[in-house]
Amino acid sequence: MKRYIYRLPAHVTDLDDKAYKPQVVSLGPYHHGQPHLKGAMDEHKHCALLHFLKSSGKSLRLYVEALRDAYDQLDPKWQEDDDAFLKMMVVDGCFILEILRMDTDNYAPSDPLFSKHGLLHALQSVKREMLLLEIQVPLLVLLKIPEVPSTEAEADTTNLMEVYTAFFLNGLFRDSKDVHNPVFMWHHQDNLGSEKDVANLFRQSVTLDPESSLEMPNMIAIKN
Repeated sequence: MKRYIYRLPAHVTDLDDKAYKPQVVSLGPYHHGQPHLKGAMDEHKHCALLHFLKSSGKSLRLYVEALRDAYDQLDPKWQEDDDAFLKMMVVDGCFILEILRMDTDNYAPSDPLFSKHGLLHALQSVKREMLLLEIQVPLLVLLKIPEVPSTEAEADTTNLMEVYTAFFLNGLFRDSKDVHNPVFMWHHQDNLGSEKDVANLFRQSVTLDPESSLEMPNMIAIKN
């Protein structure tokens, strides 16, 4: 079964290009390398990759090779430069996994994205764009990366859908363990309201404040 990264038709994106195209971060192949998405965000990705590799004790090459089987199941048109494509997927995949972990302990307190302040403010722009159709990284890639043996991140991403749910509904769940915790759900069921209320909570968690800025701050050197 082929895995696809879908693209919106032009007649949809032409209506409001900024509503469907990334303005802050590129994830996946479609918008990779676009000038307005390079710069500070590429440095954030590189920093996240270094932290992920350091915590796992594994090399970038090992992750690239681990993804090769998953890559072979993707559309053949992405196989023209396999190493470049795979490295891009590893970098973007590790960036997403580091965001989902929301662990600031290994980053400098002044880090613009992976500090406590960054998670509360700058991350919200990235969080919204992670939902855009054209900057998706295949779920298969995100599942494969933690399968490489002996990664510290493995325990945090064992059930990726629970991690995703807790991440995008962080106003409801404290962490991924609460997603299927019957005691937690029973305790909070009176506060959940209807399905419409839950959907509205999700919408609020990914909707940008009109007064906010989409600009990402420049990278600050990370202290070891």
